Amino acid sequence: GSISARVSSVQNANVWTKAGVMIRETLDPGSTNALVLVSAGKGVSSQRRTATGGTTTSLAGALAPAPYWIRVDRVGNTFTTYQSADAVIWAQVDSATIAMAPSAFVGMAVTSHTTTASATATFDNVNIVSGTPVPPATLPPGWNHQDIGAVGAAGSAALNTATNTYTVKGAGADIWGTADAFHYAYRPM
Repeated sequence: GSISARVSSVQNANVWTKAGVMIRETLDPGSTNALVLVSAGKGVSSQRRTATGGTTTSLAGALAPAPYWIRVDRVGNTFTTYQSADAVIWAQVDSATIAMAPSAFVGMAVTSHTTTASATATFDNVNIVSGTPVPPATLPPGWNHQDIGAVGAAGSAALNTATNTYTVKGAGADIWGTADAFHYAYRPM
């Protein structure tokens, strides 16, 4: 399976406000996951939690702002993250083995990096390979969204069918450490 998207904008509520694509085993805050993100002020980063409730680790990518392309590929328990300025030439950011159930959740994650304010990010060209690409509709059938962890302010997700652009708004301390706090627009994979 794979998810790719262009993060077209990230609101700067904090330099570490994050907008990215993620594959995670469960919707619990301490779930195993692989995430590649574009931050408001720190560029691209690849993050992973290899054990449920374990500590998240990170590897820096390009020091590039949005708009920027990102992708997570899964082959068995190998998760590889990529970045691209143009969606033609992809550079690997990280690769890791993460023991994860065959069924997982795939989608877009946004955290403001603070529990006192939300941040908004927009994604376009969202594509999931493991079924069908994301069709244009208001959160397409099979898609859902929810806050993960203690976020402090409720998030939201919507699709503008005229531009085929997803807008995800989320608060939360971070997607980091042993428990995440963010808003997730996702579907089963």
